[in-house]
Amino acid sequence: MPADVSFSFDLGPRRVFLRELHQSFTYESLLDGRPTTWLNDRLLEAARTKAQALHPLMPVVLLPPPVTSDITSPQIPARFGHHESLPAVRCTGRFVSPTVVRNDDEQFSGLVVVWFQPAFAFPIASDVIASLASLDWAALAEDFSL
Repeated sequence: MPADVSFSFDLGPRRVFLRELHQSFTYESLLDGRPTTWLNDRLLEAARTKAQALHPLMPVVLLPPPVTSDITSPQIPARFGHHESLPAVRCTGRFVSPTVVRNDDEQFSGLVVVWFQPAFAFPIASDVIASLASLDWAALAEDFSL
């Protein structure tokens, strides 16, 4: 029997279920050097773009990731901004609720969320769960039917 790896949470009056999860290492494409502000800005935009390409009919929200500054070598100038790191794993989750937000003719509401956390899920990092629980689902999600 497979392990139960389902994830859901209450968001106000509605229950929200994680239906799909994609994960990869944040700096998988970094072959040399250290991450910088410039690189991280591009990685965040790429994460949003990839999520939108994966789910073109659903809105995408990027949870602001925690950033760790590297001040161990302040004498070494960074060519493309300060040395800083995002958490090690980029996660893209497709969340669905059986409660619609605007259109009663539809069956579900949905939202794609991108976040970063220190390790591969499961579990989902506690700070991410808190951020998910504070989303304004009614304003961000879109209604749809199968």
